[in-house]
Amino acid sequence: MKSAVLLGDRGALPFLGHIRAQIVVDGAVLWAAARTASSGDVVQAHESARNLQEAIERVCERFEHSPNRNDLLRSVWESLQGLAAEQVGGSLGVDLQILMTARDADGVGIAGVGLSMVWGVMEDGLLQPLVSEDHPLLSDAGVPKQVPGVLTLDRPVLQVLGVPDHLPPDLPADFDLRRDCGWRP
Repeated sequence: MKSAVLLGDRGALPFLGHIRAQIVVDGAVLWAAARTASSGDVVQAHESARNLQEAIERVCERFEHSPNRNDLLRSVWESLQGLAAEQVGGSLGVDLQILMTARDADGVGIAGVGLSMVWGVMEDGLLQPLVSEDHPLLSDAGVPKQVPGVLTLDRPVLQVLGVPDHLPPDLPADFDLRRDCGWRP
């Protein structure tokens, strides 16, 4: 597992309000890809995205013991729930779209909100949906009031790709991971 990425919008500013973050605590790793305030102006989107990224990256300061993947995911949700509404943009956080993957010695878990589909980049390079279209992981955008559940993967993937819920769940016919997700390994 290398990371989590989000599909960007088509147009001049495909990654407005997007962030990627990584947390490493002992043997556990969490990757997050998110977007917020992407319908606002550039300055507000940047400030909101930066607040979001800082809230995620501060999570590693919370642990006095070695966390597992579920501890990391739960701590990020709690950190986001602790943000003031104005810190996550003019939309007050109702447009938050986030995909998180966390790995420890026992496996990989995925959590998120505001997604229309979650795809896995398999070991052979092919993309496959990781959930059905009615899966609870595909919930509404926004900072959740309660900690969402975690999907545990039962097959290895190289990367997890989230499609924000304002976009159709299918990937574009000319999909390119580097171009459409801003992926720079």
